[in-house]
Amino acid sequence: MPSATRTEPGCASDGRPSGFRRERRVARSLLTDEGLAPLWSLLDSGRYEVRAPEEAALLCVAWLVRAGETGAAAALVEEIRPFAGEVRFAPHPADRPVPGPDAVHVCTAARIALPLAGLRLAAAVA
Repeated sequence: MPSATRTEPGCASDGRPSGFRRERRVARSLLTDEGLAPLWSLLDSGRYEVRAPEEAALLCVAWLVRAGETGAAAALVEEIRPFAGEVRFAPHPADRPVPGPDAVHVCTAARIALPLAGLRLAAAVA
């Protein structure tokens, strides 16, 4: 008696994870001008928000391609491709541009340690 084909939860009818077709499509489209155009637009305008580190991955791919590092971009796509059906790799569009590099303040540990040394810990923390 032939056994019935059963689809596992989270799998397509062919037994592959449900995101498999999407991940292949994402990987193919990312290295085309059409696939990169929206990402380049976000990079140019600066109007995006990265809420988790992985949401910057596709921006990195776009930047690498634009910088002529297509091999590195393809390698990054291959690294993230298996997770494309589960993880968000794109940033969120934003109304305002991200802060520029002048918004970052760099100080030595010693310069920061001195004012912190004078602070008293709250009883709940101590």
